[in-house]
Amino acid sequence: MSLQNSGSHNRGLLVANTVYQRNIEISAGANRRIFVGTAAQRFYIDTQLSITFNGVAGTLVAETSTGPAPRVHIWRWDDPAVGVGLLEVNNNVNRNDGIWFWIVVDESTGAVTFALDESASDNNANPAAVVPASSIAFMIAHGLEASNGGSTPFSTIGAADGVIVTGSAPNRTYPSNTQLAAVTVVVPQGAAAPVITGPTGAAGAASITHSVNELQNNAGTWSATSGSAWSLSGTDAGLLSISSGGVVTLAAGSFDRETKASYSFNVLRDAVAQAVTLNINNVNEAPSFSGPDISVPGLVVGSAMSSINAALRFADPDAGDTGTYSAVGTWPAGVTVNSAGLISGTPSAAGTSSNLRVRRTDGGALTADSNLFSITVSASSTPVSFTGTVSAQSGTVGTAFSWAGSALASFFSGSLTPFAYSVSAGSLPPGLTLNSGTGVVSGTPSSAGTFNATFRALDTGSNAATSNSVAFTIAAAPPPPTGPTLPAVATDATGSTRRTGQTTRMVVEPFTSIEALGTGVRTIATGTTDATTGEVTLTGLSPGTYAVLGFFPSTGATIAGVRFRLVTVS
Repeated sequence: MSLQNSGSHNRGLLVANTVYQRNIEISAGANRRIFVGTAAQRFYIDTQLSITFNGVAGTLVAETSTGPAPRVHIWRWDDPAVGVGLLEVNNNVNRNDGIWFWIVVDESTGAVTFALDESASDNNANPAAVVPASSIAFMIAHGLEASNGGSTPFSTIGAADGVIVTGSAPNRTYPSNTQLAAVTVVVPQGAAAPVITGPTGAAGAASITHSVNELQNNAGTWSATSGSAWSLSGTDAGLLSISSGGVVTLAAGSFDRETKASYSFNVLRDAVAQAVTLNINNVNEAPSFSGPDISVPGLVVGSAMSSINAALRFADPDAGDTGTYSAVGTWPAGVTVNSAGLISGTPSAAGTSSNLRVRRTDGGALTADSNLFSITVSASSTPVSFTGTVSAQSGTVGTAFSWAGSALASFFSGSLTPFAYSVSAGSLPPGLTLNSGTGVVSGTPSSAGTFNATFRALDTGSNAATSNSVAFTIAAAPPPPTGPTLPAVATDATGSTRRTGQTTRMVVEPFTSIEALGTGVRTIATGTTDATTGEVTLTGLSPGTYAVLGFFPSTGATIAGVRFRLVTVS
């Protein structure tokens, strides 16, 4: 709760035929109240006063009504509108013997109680008992000066003529033989509003501007004198979070100035808010090599190379940090990397330079290196050429293709490498592909037939050479094996035969797994049974030795007999 009662602006004498005006700022809060007290020697003066706030008359809530003058009165306005309002006290009678006093109470709770004192004999304007520490007392008291025989009101106003006290009794002592009148309003005091202190700024500041470095997610710690819960609101509140300890952090990831340079939000302790502008300071971040990899084609002594802009293959998270470039390793004479990242020059000596890199250095001396690469310089350029004859190739549908003879790339030569390979005439069998960088043909044929393809190699000087036409003969996939026919099974070693009319169930197992019969994986063959002899003929078995068993029940599922025979299929 806050009170507007400091200074002399809220009390004054009532001069005849005078209008008093005060601008009062009403802040947000529950149970807002304005109290105005008046006192005068003559009862009719303050009852005829015109007192309004924003043109609305107040409610008279307490007054002395009996006994001798002076009289005191208190008016009240409940829940006035938030903002600046006009309090007007109009003394429209021709008397100068009054005083007035006002206060504003924000966020008070509970009921308002009143105490009156109309004593004409004591010297103390003391109408209320001790005021609890949780309440405030607004007392307006007035008396007659004893020096004038108790007939003249006090002509000056002291602090005790309008008193705010807590935890004690409001008391105003007057000279003896003074007529007194006083009214006290006791207002329960609400809990003190929290005072928020941010990581920067003064305690209780309505707004602060704070800054943190990027690459972290902590925006700072807030504290408060009271209250129960922290929360955030405002434009960017959804991007942040606040802990029970008042620590504000970025909800996901780290602050990145290049992505978002500032945040606007409110830190709230219960209903009290502090507006925050959070600025993100830049922190130098290392560049990176983003590719593609750098590759320099074969060069020739005395011939200018085609320049390569390596800078396009680096990235830097710091916007506007262009950086500088340099060569790492021992480069061919005449070939350089300038500060802008351009690889260029005319080589002056033959040879191969390996383990080369391009390095980017940013404004903060952080670096990033490219991939390792080599540069080969020839004494003179030799265009690509084809020598020899590529042999015919063969394959089978559904079987991975395997190149026969010398590799295709071995038939092409030249100094302007690397070569780019392609099929210049004809086509490869469906399912096969040519690697343009290595010249390797691979894949699994999907169609039978004969296919012809002519291969072409292109060097870095745009010279091309072609091979002979290469025939690819692809055979159809062989049909699955049907296997030989197993001879008929007649009788077992004991001479028992199949019983007429009974069902025979055949089980065929490789002989090597006969001991695991009933637990291993079985091979069930297709077969026919002779209706007279009961002999079974099986087909579809691969060559091998098999144990053939015939089970036949006598009744139900009971096994009554077993025929057994070893059969070799070749």
